[in-house]
Amino acid sequence: MFTFDKYSIKVLKDREFYLIKEMRELPYVPVKSFPYHYFVDMYYVLYFLCLFFKTEIQILERKTESKRLLLRFLTNKDLDFLEDDFEKAFEKVVLMQKDLEVAYLNSCSAFHSALRLENSNHSTAFVLLVVAIESLANTYYRKGSHGERFKRFFADFVPENKRFLTSELRYVERELTREETGALFVKLLTSVYGRVRSGFAHFGKESPVASMTADKLQLAYVKTYRKLNPGLRWFKRLVAEALINFLFSQEIKERNDIHSLLQERFKVKVKARKDIKKYEPITPENIYLQ
Repeated sequence: MFTFDKYSIKVLKDREFYLIKEMRELPYVPVKSFPYHYFVDMYYVLYFLCLFFKTEIQILERKTESKRLLLRFLTNKDLDFLEDDFEKAFEKVVLMQKDLEVAYLNSCSAFHSALRLENSNHSTAFVLLVVAIESLANTYYRKGSHGERFKRFFADFVPENKRFLTSELRYVERELTREETGALFVKLLTSVYGRVRSGFAHFGKESPVASMTADKLQLAYVKTYRKLNPGLRWFKRLVAEALINFLFSQEIKERNDIHSLLQERFKVKVKARKDIKKYEPITPENIYLQ
């Protein structure tokens, strides 16, 4: 059993786990209809786990047991929570500034969704990886266009020696200088944001076939008639690198309860048609919905 913050992870068998949260009390609700919002923070804990370990996660079941909430999930690789310092990383999440913490957790959610779609919907996975960075960059930076903030995020949080692996550039005509490597990095990010993200979002264009070729060959990109086609796998590695480095760069603020932060999305303000007595059920007949 591995425990961190308010949660525990129990190993069931090879690559199958329970995420557990102890509760003081639980309302009586049939298991099949137990409200999602009780589990919402646990889902986001798993999204962060997906990013930290760079593993696909499949959530199999949610259930209650006594005064505990449980999510059963599968991963596609073995996890070592102690060796990889997962607890220290998660502590940084809950100590982040509130607006950044919510944006960061949503970036983890987008990353998780991208991994789930990587092998079945290349274009959507690519766009979701862009969303994971763009949404956080727009929250973090206050100046510049959205595209400029997107590229600045990678410049600030991906070290030069992590931008390309040697194997990812093994077919270039000659060894690139530092300046040429930096220029190539910017061009590829521009292609990701302009051709892939904007092409899909604004014109419904699929990601280039050459990008899939880059993935198959495990290259950063493939060049076709003056166009640079970045690989999804290369970009996925960069996104994970940037998000983790961003996390560890943040100054400690105050401890936030993830469940309380995420519960805000379930609050709806409505206007009553008449006075509603205490404990009186709220129905569409006694409030204005439209």
